[in-house]
Amino acid sequence: MKKLLFPTFLILAFLAAKAQNPDKVITLNNDTIPCSISQSALTAVFKYRTTAKGKTIKITPDKIKEFYTGDKAYWYRRVFRKNDGPMFMSIIERGKICLYEATVYPVGDDLPTPTKQLYAAKGSDTAILVKTVGEIVFSNRNRRVKAFGRLLSDDQTAYNQYLADVNFSVDEIKKLVQLYDGKN
Repeated sequence: MKKLLFPTFLILAFLAAKAQNPDKVITLNNDTIPCSISQSALTAVFKYRTTAKGKTIKITPDKIKEFYTGDKAYWYRRVFRKNDGPMFMSIIERGKICLYEATVYPVGDDLPTPTKQLYAAKGSDTAILVKTVGEIVFSNRNRRVKAFGRLLSDDQTAYNQYLADVNFSVDEIKKLVQLYDGKN
């Protein structure tokens, strides 16, 4: 009897844990819709459905503001980039300054190498490029570093730490945002 109870307990615990983190989309009207989200492996397009047999609906920035994938425990948000339309980026840090990550695939390459890009936004959903990882980007690194510094400039502690850091790594950027947001 004890041997049967333990596996049953594990199954129930797993089902309860899965139920605590359901997928959801948040529309531009701030309506939260519980759903099931899937992602195409080839195109990186997200779709959702509200019932098991329901029609799948493509998640697009013109209708959806944010969405959450429970299996990966990631939030994605519609973010605007300077001189560009909205795209979904994963939320790395949420606070007074939000930090986002986007994976960008170059167009036209035979074997595209994805580039991770880190964006930061303060008080809006328009973000500035802060850091790239993976491929050389032809925008000026010093300009990106200074733009990030301007986001921190109204918090003397975070700004002083920014000035003291020579290393502008992804981890250092996260720490500075956490310090600014009072999480450190």
